[in-house]
Amino acid sequence: MVRYLIDLFKKTTFFIAATLSLFLSLPFDTLAGEQLSDREKKKIVYEMYAAYKKEFPDVKDISPQDAMELFRKREIVFLDTRREKEMNISKLPQAISAEEFFENTDR
Repeated sequence: MVRYLIDLFKKTTFFIAATLSLFLSLPFDTLAGEQLSDREKKKIVYEMYAAYKKEFPDVKDISPQDAMELFRKREIVFLDTRREKEMNISKLPQAISAEEFFENTDR
């Protein structure tokens, strides 16, 4: 059962979790101390998306509306893959950590 869930996770939710996690964890300040504009953050997210699509071409894209519908039906789980320190700043409602997921794979 755990292997099935891991495979299912990789095929259907990896990209969603990764993209949301990356978007939420984008720093508000660059290393030089300058703030990134929303346009710059969006550009970074789309570049990351393009890289993930090349690396994981078989992962299905779904719209935010479809993701929320699957969530309401309890057919997917949102995983927040960031470090605990980052998750303490902000978190998707009802998202769980990867650690929580593997502690209770019966969800």
